[in-house]
Amino acid sequence: MRGTGSTRMAMRWWSCSLALVVAACTTTQQYYLPSEDQPRLTTDLMRDRGHNIVRAECPRLLGVRQAVTGVAHIRVDVAADGAVRRASISHSSGDERMDEIFGGLAAQLKVDPPANAGSETMPGTLRLGYSCSPTAGTITVEGVDYPG
Repeated sequence: MRGTGSTRMAMRWWSCSLALVVAACTTTQQYYLPSEDQPRLTTDLMRDRGHNIVRAECPRLLGVRQAVTGVAHIRVDVAADGAVRRASISHSSGDERMDEIFGGLAAQLKVDPPANAGSETMPGTLRLGYSCSPTAGTITVEGVDYPG
């Protein structure tokens, strides 16, 4: 990922099969973990970095189209100090590379801690979007929503 260094990822694999039926199912969940050698990002810093990355990705995303947009919903596990401990894509933006970029950015995020977190990690949802045209590219960031 340009400008943010490497982001560690963890995967959880689920698989199942039925002995009598010739069928199998496999689900992969990819987690994005913060990189210890990179600084934490505020929402504003994430937006700034994201703008530069989206602008670099726009030619690929556009192809022959005049405009393209996408929004990813990202589950984030936020510690009591507001640092994201891990992130995962719960709803794709429609582009695998943008999902990877968004997951990596979300994992480096530090937000206001949840009011009722105590010492526990709280799940939240972050929405990141992109929009490209032949002359511009931008990222949108909607802050973390916590359940309840």
